[in-house]
Amino acid sequence: CSTKSESIDLLITQIWVVKETVLKAIGKGFRYNPKTVKIYSRFKNMYKIALQNGGEYNKKWDVITYQGKNYIMAIATTENETHKPTINRHKYSELQSSPIEVFVKWVG
Repeated sequence: CSTKSESIDLLITQIWVVKETVLKAIGKGFRYNPKTVKIYSRFKNMYKIALQNGGEYNKKWDVITYQGKNYIMAIATTENETHKPTINRHKYSELQSSPIEVFVKWVG
């Protein structure tokens, strides 16, 4: 980012995407208050999240993000998940069957 304002906008967008990803992972979306999603650790594009609402979804999550030129995507898994996602990026011309640019491959 070239300006301080752009850096702040990017950070706000990253936080929004991370919180939205966890809330969608539990199937609730923004019907739950995003303030219940606490980011307690960040290293590069990996976040440690605690969902604190006192209910059945009160657990910890790992979120990995990928930033493209015009988008940010994220994938959430519970902290003790044995299969962690990796994000593989391919050009459309390299794909044979699907018109997508980004896909998730589960490794284990």
